[in-house]
Amino acid sequence: REIAEYVLSKDHWRGHPNLVQSLIDKGSADREIASYILSQEHLRDHPELVQSLIDKGRADKEIALYALSKKHWSDHPKLVQNLIDKGRADWRIAQYVLSKEYWADHPELVQSLIDKGKVNLQIAEYVLSKAHWGDHPYLVQSLIDKDRFDKQVTYYILSKAHWRDHPNLVQSLIDKGTVDKEVAEYILSQAHWVNHPRLVQALIDKGTTDEKIAQHVLSKDHWGDHPEWVQSLIDKGSVDRKIAEYVLSREHWGDHPEWVQALIDNGNADWEIAKYVLSQEHWKKHSELLDYVNYKSQVRITEVTLESLKNKRSEISYADWKLLNAQKSFQCKEILK
Repeated sequence: REIAEYVLSKDHWRGHPNLVQSLIDKGSADREIASYILSQEHLRDHPELVQSLIDKGRADKEIALYALSKKHWSDHPKLVQNLIDKGRADWRIAQYVLSKEYWADHPELVQSLIDKGKVNLQIAEYVLSKAHWGDHPYLVQSLIDKDRFDKQVTYYILSKAHWRDHPNLVQSLIDKGTVDKEVAEYILSQAHWVNHPRLVQALIDKGTTDEKIAQHVLSKDHWGDHPEWVQSLIDKGSVDRKIAEYVLSREHWGDHPEWVQALIDNGNADWEIAKYVLSQEHWKKHSELLDYVNYKSQVRITEVTLESLKNKRSEISYADWKLLNAQKSFQCKEILK
């Protein structure tokens, strides 16, 4: 072991690969050979040494971690494939070998790991998340077809800018319908998808994740050219509070006071309108909205109070309490006395 670590690892022993082979044949220092000798560039012309160590099968993890992770072995993809076939170092191959840019000419190795299906989580996080694999969208589609890794595809892969020219991959996820919320939160929230508005429209049409669309998509200014989406969500009336807090609070939507009025008319988000919308400077030129929300709140508070008295209720609901809290006027307090 000491010979492997301190002697044959040195460049001046490069002309004696037979000594390395002798150590491999002895079998007493396989891990050290992988870690300290085959990791050195001066042995790049002797792939047979790596193969010999692979055949013994005692240091597969170290071979992946310390040897094949180095650039000087990138001309020998057969070594990686042989290690994949043995199956004892798959996740290290994904994380430490195929994550490196100098293996980008061998997508067949990634496909081989995906087909095995044992380390697809690592493939998503450490391999296809890297820009040097951006010319191989079929690898991502292979992961999507596996059915178990859709969330990882959204987190680690399609959230990255190097996949922006492959909207069909996002559409595949939308069609499957397993991760609509994650598609909105991690993918369409990113500015590099701005040239593919049909993806957002597809999610809105499905109606499965309107809250996430309001919170993570329409809150971003790169989608500011699509007011029709905001109007569509307001018309639905199911996410008024999210629209107030995350959409209308943003300056890039400040030219649409009619939406604020529409939310006020809906009566589901008075508290959020007061706290998140009308408190913003970009709405100060629309002071009439403040008067309007005060008026509508007073009307609704009167209705709530009369209903409570009618039903002899001593308490009001939390939603109605928020409505009361949004309206701070003396008149409202008088009504509740």
